[in-house]
Amino acid sequence: MVKTLVLVRHGVSERGSEDMSRKLTRAGQRALSANYPHIFGLLGPEGEEAEIWTSPALRALETAAFAARAALCEA
Repeated sequence: MVKTLVLVRHGVSERGSEDMSRKLTRAGQRALSANYPHIFGLLGPEGEEAEIWTSPALRALETAAFAARAALCEA
């Protein structure tokens, strides 16, 4: 069985807030919405069995949600 590891960096986030509570900007959200369906679509049906690991930082959790929707083709 071949496994694929996909590493992603969080989308563009706000500046100046407490580091762990910085949210994605609207531009960051739009970029993930536009790109992740295509990127994660390359995984094919294997994306349905994906595990998503993320840091507890808010921007990372938000990015993980975009990745999960894209991997499940729910974009």
